[in-house]
Amino acid sequence: MIENLTSNKQKLINFFLITALIPATIYMILAILSMVSLSVFYGGIIPLIMYLAISLSGYMGLLRLLFWKKTRKNDLINLIFLLVGLIGFVLIVNSGGKQSWYWLFSFKNPFKWLLFIYPVLIGLIFTFILGFKFIKSCFGQ
Repeated sequence: MIENLTSNKQKLINFFLITALIPATIYMILAILSMVSLSVFYGGIIPLIMYLAISLSGYMGLLRLLFWKKTRKNDLINLIFLLVGLIGFVLIVNSGGKQSWYWLFSFKNPFKWLLFIYPVLIGLIFTFILGFKFIKSCFGQ
């Protein structure tokens, strides 16, 4: 019974990770393909490559959660990847100025908003879960 519950929990976690990775993969492909045209807005190609590399680490954190073994070392690596990815998200949104932040919190088109924010929300949730798990393991209990 407990093994079945654990299996169902893992299936639910995998479902959320896969549904977050689908739009994240689309965004990553679009970002890589549009890198040259976007370099005009970001003041050159170097800052854009930095933003993409930082965001790619968040993507890798989600992938690692799906495929790697659940050990303390891997959890710490995933936590770092997810934190850096969240920082990359904030940098990219911040580079768009006030308009980006306004769009982010205006909910004018809920479906597009959810599609854009869903991978970030899943990453944020797993960042909190891994962070609490890591703190708990470091300080005992």
